[in-house]
Amino acid sequence: MRYQQLSAKLLGPMVGGNRSSESQLKWHRAIVLILTFIVYTTYHASRRPIAIVKGELHYNCSDQLTTQVTNDTKSDEDNKYCGWEPFDKENGKNLLGMLDSCYLFMYAFCMFVSGYFAERSNLRYFLSISLIICGVISIAMGLAHVFEIHQLWYFIVFQLAAGIAQTTGWPAVVAIVGEWFGNTKKGLILGIWNWHTSVGNIVGSAVASAFVDINWGLSFMVPGFICIGVAIIMFFILIPKPIDVGIQVELTPDDETKNGMPPATNQIHCDMNKNPLAPEIKEKEEAITIWKALAIPGVVEFSICLFFAKLVSYTFLFWLPMYLESTSHLTAASSGFQSIAFDIGGCLGSIIAGFLADRTGASALTCIVFLALAIPSLVAFYAWSTVSAVANNGLQFIAGAFVNGPYALITTAVSANLACKVPSKSAMATVSAIIDGTGSIGAAVGPLLAPLVSGSDQWINVFYMCIAADVVAILSLIRIGYEDYRRFRNRRKY
Repeated sequence: MRYQQLSAKLLGPMVGGNRSSESQLKWHRAIVLILTFIVYTTYHASRRPIAIVKGELHYNCSDQLTTQVTNDTKSDEDNKYCGWEPFDKENGKNLLGMLDSCYLFMYAFCMFVSGYFAERSNLRYFLSISLIICGVISIAMGLAHVFEIHQLWYFIVFQLAAGIAQTTGWPAVVAIVGEWFGNTKKGLILGIWNWHTSVGNIVGSAVASAFVDINWGLSFMVPGFICIGVAIIMFFILIPKPIDVGIQVELTPDDETKNGMPPATNQIHCDMNKNPLAPEIKEKEEAITIWKALAIPGVVEFSICLFFAKLVSYTFLFWLPMYLESTSHLTAASSGFQSIAFDIGGCLGSIIAGFLADRTGASALTCIVFLALAIPSLVAFYAWSTVSAVANNGLQFIAGAFVNGPYALITTAVSANLACKVPSKSAMATVSAIIDGTGSIGAAVGPLLAPLVSGSDQWINVFYMCIAADVVAILSLIRIGYEDYRRFRNRRKY
């Protein structure tokens, strides 16, 4: 039985019947958004455990030295630290930072290649197989606890493998959404859809935190099994292209109108009378090269901006739980649960950023405003987060909204709209891979620098680093932001 037949049986009652062609298209789009949301939520959930278990792998136990016998094989300085060998020494934080960098640098490098292969693959196979591999790798990380594996190379190998496997998710889901939505206005839609990043972090944090104090291996293994389960379901019901059900969505180049604003229309042609199980529509398109994608106006500027925006976002993603554990004296589980407030704020930030970009048609200007507001929010979080749990959660929420808002907007609506400047749906995967790949290099640099600049609990240096990154991100968008301002001002005259 072909997968389209199973999809038709499962989804037919929702999209079929007496609905008009336009109504069926809307239902298909809604279903695709939900399914791709679930897929990338699962991807992100499987990334989160390493940040949560850091507090168990390496922690300062100097206050326990009076009641416990010290380890004679360690130096006096190393005896201050406990955890899981080889991370139970003074350099444990640096080793954990190295693991983050192994994952993130591999992720950044392979992201450029992943977009290339995503364009030329059956996205249903591509996503399902890749998500299963992500699950297997996560389970392997958890098995280190089961079999008491203490070799550093084991953790490095599987972090590198995770970096490769995780790159497959983003170009594929963006390409699928691009296939279904064409050149429509989608800042708000994709702002809500981009909750998958924050929801994945929340789910991953909750699952990992539930087990970390009992058995940190389960913090990896449970998300791994979830990945495999979701991959199997998606293999049978996800429809990656409209053509698979007899719908054709045509892209038109995103030319500017006379007043400088881009058109908000797209051409959609539906032929629902065709047999959806054996479509005869043929697409005539060519996948663009990386160099052609780089030549698209705005790709380079937004890539640079995302480099620094993700540097900040991923520094918090990988080190916020340990920061909370260090400054608020929480357990690994409690710090993991409390860090969820940052991701909840990210959900709100992505919606507001997408809404403002849609209303104003000024994505760059929206990003600049959010990045500027992120700076005082980080200062406030560092200064007053230890006052109380309520203040901590509230300031985390505000900082998360401003930090993740531009990151979410660039990786979704901006990437899709830039790709629509060329008449090829296949450009979506390449453009998103270039932008997110460049951003991922910044995501690798941030967690690498965090343990180096923080030293012995000098966390203020990490906040200085994040503020400097936001300033550079703002400067990278000055030219496009000014153009957005001019277009917005001209539109108000009409």
